[in-house]
Amino acid sequence: MILFDAIRHQEGVITVLRGAAASGRLAHAYLFWGPEGVGKTRTAQALAQLLLCSRPDPPCGSCSECERVARLTHPDLHCVLPGARGGSADERKQLEAFAADFFYVPQIPRNATISIERIRGLKLESSKARVRAGNRVIVIRNAGRMTHEAAQAALKIIEEPQPGTFLILTCRDPSRVLPTILSRCQRMRLRALPREYIEGTLIERLGLEAEVARFFAALAQGGLGRALALAESDARTARDRAIELFETPLGDAGEAARRAQALGRGWDAEAARMAGELLLTWYSDLLAVRHELPAERLTHGDRLPQLRRQAEQLSLAAIRRRIETVEEMLGALEQHVNPLLALQGALLRINGLVEADPPF
Repeated sequence: MILFDAIRHQEGVITVLRGAAASGRLAHAYLFWGPEGVGKTRTAQALAQLLLCSRPDPPCGSCSECERVARLTHPDLHCVLPGARGGSADERKQLEAFAADFFYVPQIPRNATISIERIRGLKLESSKARVRAGNRVIVIRNAGRMTHEAAQAALKIIEEPQPGTFLILTCRDPSRVLPTILSRCQRMRLRALPREYIEGTLIERLGLEAEVARFFAALAQGGLGRALALAESDARTARDRAIELFETPLGDAGEAARRAQALGRGWDAEAARMAGELLLTWYSDLLAVRHELPAERLTHGDRLPQLRRQAEQLSLAAIRRRIETVEEMLGALEQHVNPLLALQGALLRINGLVEADPPF
């Protein structure tokens, strides 16, 4: 299989890469960036197939080199994931799953990093003779997760490239990548995927009803991988619980503490982030309903009657206060504030029980 042909809605990037290869003007280092789940890593794999193919008009998709790249078993293709040390069973498992399932998104822990030891290993590999006769390709996924020391080591590889060695980095936000690395990579942005494409894929792949698929597609913000992950995590139930938690009025300030304590360990940082992100899309829909925007533009169109009722009950100032409060809660979580304490502060402010800054 020619991997480029299987990638959807990134024709601009693919055309540029194919043209550069045909004219012999491929850069030795690329940074593919864009939203999560739009095909950055898959495009890196497809470029590796082009670079490692043994036929005169690469990629052919059928030679042994192309097939090995598709399986991620080519000896001159090295892939690095955050949190995994070289040769670890977890990394191999993730790569095998990625090779076996075109829609699979590697599961990377939120705080996982790429260590300097891992990059040093790549530097050693790049100095060795290639196993096959062609090029060597190094792919670093989530390059923004490199530690500062690892990024400095990666910079050395980019600044002193070995002949025939190509580096491909991927990330969601280029601002998280070392500026000196950015300046030495050719940056290519991959766009968010159309909502209709994501919705159709969810229906075909997971057998979801159209209304359910529409919800996950809207929530994914252009990332198919994110949509699949949301569907598997039952984000609709999480959404309903978050709305009930934040929009059920408090009787008094003490109830905020009691409500948080009732959640206990179930309200960890990950649950709080998910709830916060869902609530922001809910409040955005409230503003859309207030301004009479079309229902098909809503993320939570399956709850349109409730949106309309709440939009009538809340003033614009109240909706904006909710948005600001949830954003503050998410910011507090990034600063490692206790999730239950952050929740209490958010509940108090939304209910108008505190005028000062929240207690975190």
